[in-house]
Amino acid sequence: METKPKGRRAADTILLAALECGPGEFTLADLVLACWKLDPERFGLKGHEGQHPSDHRVAAEVCGVTPRHPIKAGLMERVRANVYRLTPHGIGAVDALKGGTAATLFRKMDDYLSWPIFHRWHNDPDQPKTLEKCYSLATFEADVKAAMKWCDDRRLDRLSDGMGVPIHYNRMVELLSFLDVLRMRFPKETKGAA
Repeated sequence: METKPKGRRAADTILLAALECGPGEFTLADLVLACWKLDPERFGLKGHEGQHPSDHRVAAEVCGVTPRHPIKAGLMERVRANVYRLTPHGIGAVDALKGGTAATLFRKMDDYLSWPIFHRWHNDPDQPKTLEKCYSLATFEADVKAAMKWCDDRRLDRLSDGMGVPIHYNRMVELLSFLDVLRMRFPKETKGAA
């Protein structure tokens, strides 16, 4: 049983427990047990915290109406009665809570997608006419492939840091297409950036 880090919010524990329930859909009962294992004091039956979980406490946290509650915040969604799943945004938030790589990959993809040279190409496929100094193309390719693998491994169609607007998988595919265009147009300058 994991001990509760000081100051962890109930909503954060719910998200971490949802991840423990496995990929895809999970029942409220699964979530109740996972929450209780992570934080029996908070999610235990009053007076019997160490022996029994409280389904009412978990349900109140999941389905609450304030913006911090997982469903209201768009971090979890109800699939059908008593069945839930993490959204891509929620998976990114859990990853950030665990100090994972999704937030780092998200920031990198966001940076690459805001390159002026990428925007020029995106708006006019005949651009760029010259290759300006930019990131290492080998690093660029490795970062984009790592972000795509992160999504593939979790069967997600977008990457999220849990806070910003998620980046759709297709945008990462566009980045790789852009890299191919740079290599075709500027073979001399991009040699060795494979």
